[in-house]
Amino acid sequence: MPLYDYKCESCGKGFEVSHRMSETPKISCPDCSSDQVRKVLSTGGVMGTTTGGSTTDLPPSPCMGGGCAGGMCGL
Repeated sequence: MPLYDYKCESCGKGFEVSHRMSETPKISCPDCSSDQVRKVLSTGGVMGTTTGGSTTDLPPSPCMGGGCAGGMCGL
């Protein structure tokens, strides 16, 4: 299941929730229990290499960090 990022409008804390794409779950803040939360745009994760685990070991992106999903960078 995908992992979604949320932000609480009451306390300002961010958190992640895993749920199906077709599901519209009732989400509440794990810190203050408020139901005033909103889904925020996730930028995705960065993984290091298995040889060192450092993100500095990754080759430079031809897309200048913008991501190529959906053909956005024209490569």
